[in-house]
Amino acid sequence: MTKLNTSPMADITVELSESRYDRQERVSWWDQSRLARATVLVVGAGALGNEVVKNLALVGVGNVVVVDLDVIETSNLARCIFFRAEDEGRPKALVLAERAATVDPDIAVHGIVADIRSFGTGVALRADVIIGALDNREARLYCNRLAARVGRSWVDGAIEALSGVARVFAPPDTCYECTLTDADWENLAHRQSCRLLSRDDLIAGKVPTTASTSSIIAGVEVQEAVKLLHRDRDGVRPLQGAIVFDGANNDAYPLAYPVNPDCLAHHHFEDPVVLSSSEEGTVTAAWLAQLVWPDGSEDQIVVDLGDDHVIGWSCPGCGSSEPVGRPASLISWGESVCPQCGEYRLPDSITSVPVSGPLAETPLADLGVRADEILSLRSGLVERFVWIRQADARLPKGWSSRTEFVAEGAL
Repeated sequence: MTKLNTSPMADITVELSESRYDRQERVSWWDQSRLARATVLVVGAGALGNEVVKNLALVGVGNVVVVDLDVIETSNLARCIFFRAEDEGRPKALVLAERAATVDPDIAVHGIVADIRSFGTGVALRADVIIGALDNREARLYCNRLAARVGRSWVDGAIEALSGVARVFAPPDTCYECTLTDADWENLAHRQSCRLLSRDDLIAGKVPTTASTSSIIAGVEVQEAVKLLHRDRDGVRPLQGAIVFDGANNDAYPLAYPVNPDCLAHHHFEDPVVLSSSEEGTVTAAWLAQLVWPDGSEDQIVVDLGDDHVIGWSCPGCGSSEPVGRPASLISWGESVCPQCGEYRLPDSITSVPVSGPLAETPLADLGVRADEILSLRSGLVERFVWIRQADARLPKGWSSRTEFVAEGAL
């Protein structure tokens, strides 16, 4: 304590020993050490992402990974607090991480320039909370499926003009995919080519947004993330559903979502077999089947890859062929053009590998299976799971060291 004598009439007492987080630690259920240990995955580094990461840094979340594929444009400068004019053309995720880390020297913010769909399901286990700061349904669908597979709650935000929505999805009770209307699915189908490949020119879009709206929605998103990290404390009740903000009409209201019991996104990967580090490397469907069904019935097993994978191209124009091995969602429309004759090639796509089939001994990595993936193995009506625990090399060390099957909220 020190006293500053500013006038003969009065003394001002200033407290110099209080902690950086003194005011928020006065919240009855707040645990600052829990936030310092937390890992939060932020998907998107635009207007919402800037505000989300800023707030995470201010409250002292210790480990943040930001994933975004885009670069900074002039229009970002009016809505993104961490971007500067000289940053134009630089990756959003890297600049955001670099600048946000200066807010608090005790936190770690790591930027990854990538499509979230390039990560395996294991990334959802390595994060305590996932926050979406996205502008497209494709990425939201993937975040939702990651969260559902491992039973993780995740927070989503969306903004347009003076309106926005912040919502918490806690599978299987609430699910983003269940909120989609027939018109939404029609729009999604329009963005997919007849060859199941993403069309880059259709995915890109411009939505009117303002800095004030993104600040409001991101504030609610981070508030809900903090509540999820304290969900076991008395007096903490995370959002169930959504909060809709209508700035044009000065209104805000909660919104509950229906749940479709037949929704395919509710597939939960329970109690997977976790491969030790010595078992990683060249993993095949046949090897996994022998591991999971050692009783000799593995010939009837099918290894589900989780989504479409393109394993090769064939050109009807010149007859050429080319092996690929990538998730279909990560292949752009232009890649289907034959480099030999310029015709559109046909993809050879698979969604599963029968152990009795010709690809059973092919390394799963050659088929496009992502690193750190959890796979479903089915034999009739029986389903078992395997976590190929090979941490994605793009994740920082503190994340890749998380090798246990972490229960939600276990900090």
